[in-house]
Amino acid sequence: MSKQQLVQLMESVESLNYQALIAIHKRSEELGVQPSESFIKSLEFEKGKIDNLIYLKNLGFKLKGSIELGLFEIVRSTSAKLIDLLTMLVGVCFIFFLPLTWNSITLIINDGLSFSTLVSLIATLTIGILGITLFSKAVNRIAEYWNIGIIKDSNGLIIRKSGKEYVESRLGSDFLDVSYGENKTVLNYIVNEEKVSLINSVGGVKQKLTIERLQKLLST
Repeated sequence: MSKQQLVQLMESVESLNYQALIAIHKRSEELGVQPSESFIKSLEFEKGKIDNLIYLKNLGFKLKGSIELGLFEIVRSTSAKLIDLLTMLVGVCFIFFLPLTWNSITLIINDGLSFSTLVSLIATLTIGILGITLFSKAVNRIAEYWNIGIIKDSNGLIIRKSGKEYVESRLGSDFLDVSYGENKTVLNYIVNEEKVSLINSVGGVKQKLTIERLQKLLST
């Protein structure tokens, strides 16, 4: 990428995502190109939102309290809870299509296979299986995250998840870990040499950096 192309990209800052902003800023340093004021402002604005955990909402969580004072709590957001409940309800509705599958099978046995009965069988079976998948995933999320709480104060950390409570009377990075998979970032709590998944994100550099930022805030 030439210096002229780099300058042109910086001028179209409004159409760039955060990952592109970071890449362009790194390239500008390599080429010795001074970023424009609007480019720097956009970069700092997005970084500020990450530092203040604004993108927790994209992960289904919300911040209560003050980061500056080091007294805050991370809980499941109301919108995420509603989505889980709605997904569970839709799953239940789709599951009711499964009995219709038997009707199609009965027609095939009695009258033979036809195009319409085959389509009906495939459609009802597909919708029913989708319903089971949606319902089970929603139930798992509700059981795992409904009452989750990560509380930080001057006395240390309190972590509540899946009906269990963990208390750390000190702060440190040795019991909090960020692990990475394919397009996945996970904040883990380490207890008895086992990892308890607290918050995870699939894809998205903003969400990845938000989890890394949270791990640092909870560790210091």
